[in-house]
Amino acid sequence: MRISAIIPVKNGAPFIEGALDSLCRQGDLVGEIIVVNNDSSDETEQIVAAYPDARVRQIFSDIPNLPLSRNLGAEQARGDYLYFLDADDRVFDGSLKKFYDIAEQNPAYGVIYGDYCRLDVEGNVIGDRSRLPKGRKPSGDVLEAFLTGNKMIVGAQLVRRSSFEQVGRFNPDLAFAEDWDLWCRMAGQCQFLFVPDLVVLGYTMQPSSMSHYQTIPYEKFEPVLDAIFSHAQQHLERPDDLDLVDLRRQAEGNCQAYICTEAVRMGAHGDAFVAYLKALAHDPARFLKTSAKYVGAYLGL
Repeated sequence: MRISAIIPVKNGAPFIEGALDSLCRQGDLVGEIIVVNNDSSDETEQIVAAYPDARVRQIFSDIPNLPLSRNLGAEQARGDYLYFLDADDRVFDGSLKKFYDIAEQNPAYGVIYGDYCRLDVEGNVIGDRSRLPKGRKPSGDVLEAFLTGNKMIVGAQLVRRSSFEQVGRFNPDLAFAEDWDLWCRMAGQCQFLFVPDLVVLGYTMQPSSMSHYQTIPYEKFEPVLDAIFSHAQQHLERPDDLDLVDLRRQAEGNCQAYICTEAVRMGAHGDAFVAYLKALAHDPARFLKTSAKYVGAYLGL
């Protein structure tokens, strides 16, 4: 089997069918779609059970833990590649075929990734990311780059299963940004390949999501920062080759920049300005890039 798709969901009745539709439109390349139902109390179970495609199967978990749910799906998967999709997001037609073809032609790469756009709950595109600067994201040995900040969101990549299992899967002890932690651990073991100009994912801005209706406190990033840099210190063959103190400083600045841009999009402009100043204090060398993110968020990009 080629690709196993994994969707964790809790009370996803309004949008789970759209996620399944987007996966089924990828064709026979997707051999199975595993929905991990986290004790939903709405109609999610019935909608998935009635979905008219034999590739869709549902497993259940009563533990409300997103990384654990993804791991449970991966344990059940039979494909050589794993594709993780959040239940309210959409993968665009043809994306996984492009990923798969590239992965098969480049066996050295454990992760193939692209870009995304933001959607509202009706599926309309928010902003115009095409107006952002066309810088390439990192490929090859990406560990140093990913230590400074997350370069992709869940659903914008295809993961080689053997590489995923080699690093021990998602960390269920992390309640926030657990994907960033995984990418950093994988980057220490395998190469990544960025596919430019490929918009893979429609990322839905759910108003019910915590990160979309209130300012993200910086303290939420501290456990993942600790996990990432502790692992790097312990597992790098030559940790002195990287200045982990400086890389963490850059990572902290990027976390503040992310808080800033999300606060702008929520209209919390006072919080955004404070986070902007903190981002510059952490990493003044990134003044232009941080300021561009700040202005871009105001422009709705």
